[in-house]
Amino acid sequence: MPIPQIPIEPARLSTQTLAQLEDLAAAAARRLRPTATMARNEEKAQSMLNRFITMKQEEKRKPRERRPYLASECRDLADAERWRSEILREIGAKVAEIQNEGLGEHRLRDLNDEINKCIREKGHWERQIVALGGANYRRGMGRMLDDSGKEVPGTRGYK
Repeated sequence: MPIPQIPIEPARLSTQTLAQLEDLAAAAARRLRPTATMARNEEKAQSMLNRFITMKQEEKRKPRERRPYLASECRDLADAERWRSEILREIGAKVAEIQNEGLGEHRLRDLNDEINKCIREKGHWERQIVALGGANYRRGMGRMLDDSGKEVPGTRGYK
């Protein structure tokens, strides 16, 4: 027997009703254990409780933003720092992947190009952060010198 669909409109529900539904959802999640006679997936998806939980999760989710193509388009310091940290995560993941000895030469070269592109883009974001009045991340990059005061070769790559 199909379960009738009842539309849920949060604007019509009181906060007390919402709280009761959330409590009910939490209690049901604790008690729910799979059995041999459990309903099919289509029937479970139609239940009002599942639709309510899905609606609440979608409300909490923030839509994923795309990084601006040009760093100079960003006018918010917090966003610029967030994009810079995202680039740092991408660089770290790609450096970890490039260290795989089983990679073919073509994939290795492609990864190297992607890493170089990310490093160049990171520099653009760092310049924009300084322009917006944020921290200067480039200032901390000192050069490694030997005993005679000359720069040590091979210290300008990935760190």
